[in-house]
Amino acid sequence: MPRIESPSLRACPAPETVRAALLGHAPPDLLDFLSMHVPDCPTCAAVVEESQAAPPLLAALREAPLDAPPSAAELNDLASRLSGVTRPLPPLDELPEQVGPYRVKEQLGMGGMGVVYRAEDPALGRDIAIKMLRPGVDREPRYLEQFTREARSLAAVHHDHVVTVFQVGETTTDEGRTVPFLAMELLRGQTLQDWLRKNPSPPIEQVIRIGRHAAGGLAAAHARGLLHRDVKPANLWLEAPDDWAETSDKNLPAVARVKLIDFGLARAAGEGRPEGAAGTLGYMPPEQARGDALDARSDLFALGCVLYELCTGTRAFTAAGSFSQPLRVAEVAPYVPARLAKLVERLVSLDPADRPASAVVVERELALAEAEAASGSASLSRRVGLRRTALWSVGLVAIGGAAVVCIKLWPSPLPDPGPVTPEPVQQVAEPRQPFPAGPPDEEWCRTAAHRPPKEQFKLVAAKLVELNPGLTSQEVSGWIEPELVIRFTMKSNVVHDIRPVRGLPEMKFFGVMGVPTKGGALTDLSPLTGLPLKILTLHDQSQLRELSPVRECPLVHLDIRRTAVDSLADVPTEWLEELAISGSKVRDLSAIPRMSRLKRLECKDCQIESLEPLAETGLQALLADIRTRRDLSVLKRMPRLEKVNDLSLAEFYRSFTPVD
Repeated sequence: MPRIESPSLRACPAPETVRAALLGHAPPDLLDFLSMHVPDCPTCAAVVEESQAAPPLLAALREAPLDAPPSAAELNDLASRLSGVTRPLPPLDELPEQVGPYRVKEQLGMGGMGVVYRAEDPALGRDIAIKMLRPGVDREPRYLEQFTREARSLAAVHHDHVVTVFQVGETTTDEGRTVPFLAMELLRGQTLQDWLRKNPSPPIEQVIRIGRHAAGGLAAAHARGLLHRDVKPANLWLEAPDDWAETSDKNLPAVARVKLIDFGLARAAGEGRPEGAAGTLGYMPPEQARGDALDARSDLFALGCVLYELCTGTRAFTAAGSFSQPLRVAEVAPYVPARLAKLVERLVSLDPADRPASAVVVERELALAEAEAASGSASLSRRVGLRRTALWSVGLVAIGGAAVVCIKLWPSPLPDPGPVTPEPVQQVAEPRQPFPAGPPDEEWCRTAAHRPPKEQFKLVAAKLVELNPGLTSQEVSGWIEPELVIRFTMKSNVVHDIRPVRGLPEMKFFGVMGVPTKGGALTDLSPLTGLPLKILTLHDQSQLRELSPVRECPLVHLDIRRTAVDSLADVPTEWLEELAISGSKVRDLSAIPRMSRLKRLECKDCQIESLEPLAETGLQALLADIRTRRDLSVLKRMPRLEKVNDLSLAEFYRSFTPVD
């Protein structure tokens, strides 16, 4: 066989050429090239996906291409056969036994670059998802760079509508090579694309909700300077319990939450496209197709294309990559409310200047539309009558990279930079509706937040007792003022699920205090993301490691004594004045100089490697293990230091006896 050009050096064929190849109308060398190229090229993969074919089909066609143009009947038969095409999974004995600290149980999916496994977290006794480069691909520097970029992108964004990474780590293969991996929570549900393949378009109320959730996730990513660059139904995950279809009479689960997945194409805003117009035709904006620099409005265009499709049952733009302004939503679907229709039309404008300025603005507009839906407008309950043309499933395989399979069940954080729920939402709370039962999802927390403060407190406390077996109402306390719940604390070792506190949106003080020796069970702080917390006390939580969910909270006081936290990288720095980390696993104090307002630090029993980072800081009080003359020399270079270990500076110097 003649040598085939490297996929990275040969230009992408035109979309119509790819489609012809999928039907066998291409020379053998082109089929050989495409079978290698498509799994690694997001642009061509999108064409294949739109043509309802998976890469394995290319290999089959390469060996037995069709001889003549197919008839309509043959095309229908081809579509039927393609509905079951999936990439075969390797036998179980070929799976890695261990990835980092996690024990691999089964393979969930595989794409051109990546593979996703279900694995067990032995420390917490739960299943998680592991994503890593598949064998063979993990040797290529360009794939390693792309995987690392996705890991950094995901790790930088902490929001309930963006997949959340537990750990970014490295593992060693049987051959002794080191490869990166992502550890994430296991998602239950399906992508919006997979759902649409089997269902009619959702009711308008749910279209609005899908858009609002996605806009919230984009707002969080954009606040970090990241653009997703591939927003489409296949990258919007509908989270739901395993049995929702049996327990719900609606065509979408009441607790479904949307998460942005697959950040493999994410880039910093303003970055150009030197490697080509990667993305998905039919959803990418004109500026992305041209390879121009992008900003937040590029992602909003893609979101608008999704909403246009959900509202009208038709695509705003074809997968061929041509751009002509689509028909107005009101013309295609006159039953769509005017507010929503106008927003979608602005989102799909070809000129970025005509689109909304930010995802926060879009989220706010969709919240207003949702308020109108809650007011009982008859037009909002009408379903879109159009059903989808058949789109044939290729399972959980993402052609350009394995699908991310992760989960979080707590409600949506407040939008970044601030809450966007408009006043009309509060106005429709009367007459009061029955309080929702079930899990503390977004609707539950929103309803709780609109109740009087005393009732808020009781509802949240009762739900926490329900979700945390062993917790009693006597272990819950708070501080309630006429207008809001300011403080909410629990003293117990059994608290592990704090989702209901999202029903206290104005809370300033939150605490979970465990009992020493055994320690508490709290591991995840994501429900606190976006809350206006000033004081956070989490001491004696022996399993708590991750602080990133509170990185944006305006904390003044943080107490994480006797926890498993081992890094200060995610500690909020702008307003923090007091920090207690005694008994934690922190060894490095290099983050302290960035805490310009920090006045008091407690770091006893931490195995601190060096106090040197404290020199020249503005600390006024220090509780630490001062043992050596080197430690003492650091203290003498702290110009504002007044107390050490609860002694005045003069008293401490007089009592100090170095061990060296």
